Amino acid sequence: MKAKKADKSQRYAELLDHAVKLFEKKGYSSTTMRDIAKAMNLTQGSLYYYIKKKEDLLIKIHNIIIDIILDNANSITDDMATIEKLNIIMTAIIETVAQKRSYVSVFLKEYKHIQPEVYQNVIAKRKKFEKFITGIIETEIRRGDFIDVDPQLAFMALMGMFNWSLQWVDIKGRCSLVEIKNSFLRIFFYGMQKRNLDQKE
Repeated sequence: MKAKKADKSQRYAELLDHAVKLFEKKGYSSTTMRDIAKAMNLTQGSLYYYIKKKEDLLIKIHNIIIDIILDNANSITDDMATIEKLNIIMTAIIETVAQKRSYVSVFLKEYKHIQPEVYQNVIAKRKKFEKFITGIIETEIRRGDFIDVDPQLAFMALMGMFNWSLQWVDIKGRCSLVEIKNSFLRIFFYGMQKRNLDQKE
C-alpha cells in the first residue's frame, strides 16, 4: 500500500513537471488535458486518477513557490538584524528562481487563470509575504533608518529585481547566486538607508 502511494506521489511530481513545461511553452489557456496526458504517456481518462481538473495543477504550482518563500520567512525571528532578515528572504528567492525557473515563470505569468473563489487562498499567501516584507520596511522607516517612501512601492521594487532576474539568471553564469543575491541586497538595503541620503543633502 505504501509502495503504491509512493508511486502515485512520484507520478504526480512528474505530472507537475510536464504541466509546468507545457504551461510555460504554450500558455495555460492553450494547454489541454490531452496535451498533459500525452506528455505523461497516459490516456486522458487515466489523468483524472491524479487530478480533477487542469486548474488543480496551476494552484499546486503557485503553492509550491510561495510556500518555499514563506517557509524561509517563518524561520526569521524578531531579534535578527534587518539586513539578516532580508538576506534570508533574498537567498530563498534567488535560489528558487534559479532552481525552479519554469515554476516561477508560470507562477508570475499564469496566476490570473485561477478562479476568483479559489484564488483567494493563493492571494492570501501572496499578501502574507508582502505584509512580511513591508512590515520590515515600515519598522526601519519608523526608526529613521530607511528613507520615508511608500513601503508597498519599495516591496514592488524589490520584487521587480528578482522577477526580472528570471530572464537572465544562470547557475553557470559569470556571477554565482550568492554574488547576485549579495549585490541585490546591497542595492536595496543601502539604497534605502536614510543616512546615505542625509549625507548627500
